[in-house]
Amino acid sequence: MHLYTDESEFIPMPGVGDDRLGLDISDRYLGAAGVRDFFTAWEEAWEVFEADPQEVLDFGDTYLILLRLHGRARGSGLEIDQNAGHLYRWRRGMIVRAELYGTREQALAVVGLSQ
Repeated sequence: MHLYTDESEFIPMPGVGDDRLGLDISDRYLGAAGVRDFFTAWEEAWEVFEADPQEVLDFGDTYLILLRLHGRARGSGLEIDQNAGHLYRWRRGMIVRAELYGTREQALAVVGLSQ
């Protein structure tokens, strides 16, 4: 959490509205404390969860990490196995905004690329 400032924005699954896989997470978290709250809720929601980085795209102060997600939700047993993309914007060595996209296509589109 030491890479987030008090003003950092952490946006899990932007653009999906209220459909966050049925998980009890907010659409926006602020600062290191907010990021900590997100990961606490995320860990409680999943019985098993793995994120395997596949590729990192460097755009200067912005990095897009393309990854493969595997997981099984606690309680419902919902299983996921999908590609995703996490976008991180940096300023002065700190993350100022993180956007966690549920699909690779969404994440690539944000940086003006297609599959």
